[in-house]
Amino acid sequence: MTPDRRSTVLVHHKKLNRWLQPGGHADGNGNLFEVALHEAFEETGLDLPIFTPVNSLIFDIDVQTIPKHGAKPAHMHYDIRYIFQLPDINLPGNDQSCEVLFVPIEEVKEFNNTASVERMALKTKYQFSNT
Repeated sequence: MTPDRRSTVLVHHKKLNRWLQPGGHADGNGNLFEVALHEAFEETGLDLPIFTPVNSLIFDIDVQTIPKHGAKPAHMHYDIRYIFQLPDINLPGNDQSCEVLFVPIEEVKEFNNTASVERMALKTKYQFSNT
């Protein structure tokens, strides 16, 4: 999120063709804070030192049922979410994303109106409304 806490980062994911918050898979790394930081860096194309954790606490946990796909059975997917602050600068992205943008919290649902992302926007507005 931006220092004024009014905008968040969304990536237009090429493979999924959807606007999402930066994230990825832990791939066996048990330090989920470290995983979140690495994924934010990877998906935005920015250098790691530019990210400042708002705190080290989990901000949100989202659980989704992923349906069976080919040989992969249906399973539960857990999004463990943290908040990082970064300057309002150009977001280069990477080869996994069509585009990476700062989106005002008030406009997030125009990019992704799922209950999960809408809940994140509401939690963000509520938690940071007095900052």
